[in-house]
Amino acid sequence: MAYNKNKSRRNIDQAKAIAKAKEASAIRRRIKALLGNECFVCGYKDCPKALELHHVDRTKKKFNISMSVLKFKWPTLVKECIKCILVCNRCHVEVEEGIIEVKEKDIPKTYYKKLLDSLKPAKSRFKSKVYDKQTRGASSAAKSRKNYRRTPKKKP
Repeated sequence: MAYNKNKSRRNIDQAKAIAKAKEASAIRRRIKALLGNECFVCGYKDCPKALELHHVDRTKKKFNISMSVLKFKWPTLVKECIKCILVCNRCHVEVEEGIIEVKEKDIPKTYYKKLLDSLKPAKSRFKSKVYDKQTRGASSAAKSRKNYRRTPKKKP
């Protein structure tokens, strides 16, 4: 029985596709969680997969977020998500048809707070030591001593 290279290559490609799909799904879940995991219009929150992002103003839309989560870095995705609201399937259809009207002024300023906070760097648990050339990184106790920097002894 001959070894089939194409079959093993297909398995590798399939594994990569599955990994990318999982990563994209995780990013979508994170975006939805940061937007509150509930419909902006009706408050539905039972199934997160039923929630969709809707661009409030289509003229400001640069790309489709759900299809582009792996193409762009996190800050770019957040900038695009700020132009959107999270709505359930039913409300999304009604908003698209014009039955429900959502304007930018209807969105409270606090709606995007968690999403914007995700852009801020995390606070470090450790204090960074600032290297001081004069003291050569000595501790603050050593810096306070009078004769920290000794003059070299002169040779007789």
